[in-house]
Amino acid sequence: MPLNKVGDHIWEINDPLQILGVEFGHRMTVVKLSSGDLWVHSPVNLNEEIQKEMDTLGSVRYFVAPSTFHDLYWSHYFEAFDEAEFHGVPGMPSALHFTHTFSDTIPNEWAEDFDMIGIEGIPMLNEHVFVHKKSKTLILADLIFNFQKRQKIWERLFLTMNGVHGQTGPSRLFRACIKDKKAFRESLDRLLVCDFDRVVVGHGHNIETDGKRILENAYSFL
Repeated sequence: MPLNKVGDHIWEINDPLQILGVEFGHRMTVVKLSSGDLWVHSPVNLNEEIQKEMDTLGSVRYFVAPSTFHDLYWSHYFEAFDEAEFHGVPGMPSALHFTHTFSDTIPNEWAEDFDMIGIEGIPMLNEHVFVHKKSKTLILADLIFNFQKRQKIWERLFLTMNGVHGQTGPSRLFRACIKDKKAFRESLDRLLVCDFDRVVVGHGHNIETDGKRILENAYSFL
């Protein structure tokens, strides 16, 4: 599956991913930094075509695991890109040997290109989200889903039970992971100060415009 251009210096692949018989999709995002190096968020299953396409864009220098729930496929990337840096959120499985663990401070090499917000209050996930400054694009993992309505009965039922069928917002599972609502809300408020319009989601369809308002509305219950 080829890389699709999302915006200036941003590409994506939306790979199939089924969970309990429901198609969630899994989006990998690739950004060319001001340095010319490539930054890869939440990789999909690696194959020869993907590796060749990334090689045509530039030198892959950084990989990002944005949430403890995004722990698939890493072993192939560790092997294929042994000179790259691998950055993971706190709490990634110990069997995955990341070279760096996120702290409160964004790595200096990325600071020109991104704002980074660690979403507090969700210790099971420790999600970190990224705002690409030049394109005003928010890149996230599970903070919100954006699924269209489904035809298959089981998919409709499952997504409806999780509160995300045909609508944009957090799943009920994600809500259940919020253990400190005050800390979570404060993190969300820090994110909403950032300048973004487009939202690239980990699962579902991207939001091309008005993303800040949509995200704010999705969490109006807090």
